Amino acid sequence: MKRGGVRPGLGGVLAALVLVAAAIAFPLVTGVDVKVLSFPPLFAEFRPRVGIGSIAAVAIAASVVVWGFRAAQRLPWQMLLMLTALVSVAWMLALDAIDGLSRLGGELESAEEYLPTARQIADEGFFSGASSLLTGYVDRIPLASAHNLPVHLAGHPPGAVLFFALLVSLGLSSTYAIGLVVTLIAATIPLAIMCTCRNLGIEAHARTLAPFLATAPAAIWLAVSADAVFAAVGTWAIAALSAAVAVRSRLDGGRRAVTSRIRAGWPAVSWSAVSGLMLGVGTSMNYGFPLLGAVVLAVFAVARSIRLLPWVIGGALLVVVIFTVAGFFWWEAYPVLNQRYWDGFASSRPPTYWMWANLAALICATGPGIGAGLVEMMRGSRRAMFSRHSNDAEHSNDAHRHLRVVVLLASSAVVMVVVADLSNMSRAEVERIWLFMVPWLLISLAAVPVRARSWLLGLNLVFGLGLAHIAQSAW
Repeated sequence: MKRGGVRPGLGGVLAALVLVAAAIAFPLVTGVDVKVLSFPPLFAEFRPRVGIGSIAAVAIAASVVVWGFRAAQRLPWQMLLMLTALVSVAWMLALDAIDGLSRLGGELESAEEYLPTARQIADEGFFSGASSLLTGYVDRIPLASAHNLPVHLAGHPPGAVLFFALLVSLGLSSTYAIGLVVTLIAATIPLAIMCTCRNLGIEAHARTLAPFLATAPAAIWLAVSADAVFAAVGTWAIAALSAAVAVRSRLDGGRRAVTSRIRAGWPAVSWSAVSGLMLGVGTSMNYGFPLLGAVVLAVFAVARSIRLLPWVIGGALLVVVIFTVAGFFWWEAYPVLNQRYWDGFASSRPPTYWMWANLAALICATGPGIGAGLVEMMRGSRRAMFSRHSNDAEHSNDAHRHLRVVVLLASSAVVMVVVADLSNMSRAEVERIWLFMVPWLLISLAAVPVRARSWLLGLNLVFGLGLAHIAQSAW
């Protein structure tokens, strides 16, 4: 088997597809009720259909396959960012329009979602409404509470609903307008990942990732769920941190060498504090956000210094203090949420299925090409982390350094997934709940050999199109 060739990638893809197929077949073959809708492992109904967005989605997919990598390599950086965002928006809207554009953001209107409560807060006045919500928030999480919070509010810190309350207060009251805002925010996620990679010295890899990031199957859920906002906050928080520890190139004895150097002074401190503030905001929206600490450590590992870590921690703690002063105690809320989770529907979902079916659902969001990315990442990790460069050619040295960055970032995503799965706090629905991990996993595709990238991109696009047309997500 040729090292780094197509066949190792194919093996990873086949493993990913087998896992998805097994998760679909298991309930059908065994008769076990896994407590979701009719298309496990997704929280979706099996409903083959076509719609107004189908033609547009196919056209976008075909265009990306034909021109995606070519444009990503040739366009100036700023133009590439703009094009990536436009393609991401178009892809999300096209997939959502399979069920009609009027559905955009509609799920946020349900009684268990954010908008009904957000509108109540806005009607009372944002600051007064937020204050009254925060002071009694923890007491309303238990299922037995007389005025218990709707499922999604109880399952998240109050920052999530306050975000939507702020939108309503600013005049964006219709579900369509809010759905469009969420979609536009989600379209910035690929840009944040690309900027992070560029800041860490792997612009070529960022360009390679652009088509994968813009058209991942995760678009099915990004356009319609608040988790897209959480994912965007997380990716931009890490992008800000990468700006603080930006990798610089210098001339060393007439040879070009890539070195990690934390920029001294207030620019680095400011970017670190911004990163911490955004991580704090994300933690006020999503209890799973502390898992992003793995990515934070990966960025510092690339920089080979943690001198800016106190500023990141300080920024995050500032947000926690603000919410604490306002009446919401994060550390008290989480144990109460834990009890609410097991008092609810999740306790009836069989763990022997969901411990591995969660991974199949996650593959549905990343696309099966992730199997190739993870295989190639693991194959390259030893070379990237432990190779000695002194006897290598200069370009080989750079290749090892660049691969090391890819391995560190993608490995941090794997750590997040493993910890989240073992926590047993996400039985099902992870295609939405784990969206903030998806873009970091996709970085592993930068480790795939050049000759395998086109067919992997095509496979992910076909998979996403097929999934959007046969499964109607409840989100």
